Amino acid sequence: MEVVGVITKECPRCGTAFFCHSNAKTPCWCMDYSINSENLKVLGEKYNGCICPDCLKLYGQKKK
Repeated sequence: MEVVGVITKECPRCGTAFFCHSNAKTPCWCMDYSINSENLKVLGEKYNGCICPDCLKLYGQKKK
């Protein structure tokens, strides 16, 4: 079953497949993470697009 707006992406850091909800009607899982401006800059410079949940944990922390 396909969920509208949810796509499968490949993490440019580790190659793992993951689901991205950026085009869905509900917020994506990545919005649950807090990432400081320095790490956002690093992510933008190193990777073209989203990274997987496991890799995102290296750059930010889950909001409480």
